[in-house]
Amino acid sequence: MSLTPIPVPPIGFGLYLIAADRTYECVMNALRAGYRHFDSASFYKNEAQAGNAFEAWLRSDPENNKRDDLFIVGKVWTTEIVAGASAVRASFEKSLSDLKIGFFDMFMIHWPVPGHHTGAYLALVDKVGTETRALGVSNYSAADYDELVAGLEEGMPRPACCQMEVSPYMWRATLVDFFKNKGMQVVGYKPPPQGL
Repeated sequence: MSLTPIPVPPIGFGLYLIAADRTYECVMNALRAGYRHFDSASFYKNEAQAGNAFEAWLRSDPENNKRDDLFIVGKVWTTEIVAGASAVRASFEKSLSDLKIGFFDMFMIHWPVPGHHTGAYLALVDKVGTETRALGVSNYSAADYDELVAGLEEGMPRPACCQMEVSPYMWRATLVDFFKNKGMQVVGYKPPPQGL
């Protein structure tokens, strides 16, 4: 199987802070409402429940509900990043299994842990095109990005996306422009201020 990267859909449904016992219902409701981009992470502790919802949705109408209609993002957490390559790869595989989706559309390094995030990224490079369409980064600064790409060999896939907090109160125009100028998509989390 060869997976070609595709653009990140403009609106996504984040699984952060959804209690595990509510995740199935929330994801099913989001799917019914038309969401197709879902943001998950091992740290959220609800991927298995989200996976049950994806599986049920895909089976409920196989003629119209297709895996390629979904855009699923996963992320590896800091404890695995610090633990090293084998822990990063194990986290990737567990998330993929729990989500029951066959492949990721994007898989990210959740935080740029100093001294470890480049190694974590390198541990996932061989997943690109087989088990994930692309790799991305989350919560990176320009310096973090520069440190990461300095550790990549020529021809290795570069991050396709940077996910970071962006809102009217935290606009970060300089950082957004930095990543756009690197040819990356910028995905904002918490775009509307909380409480609206």
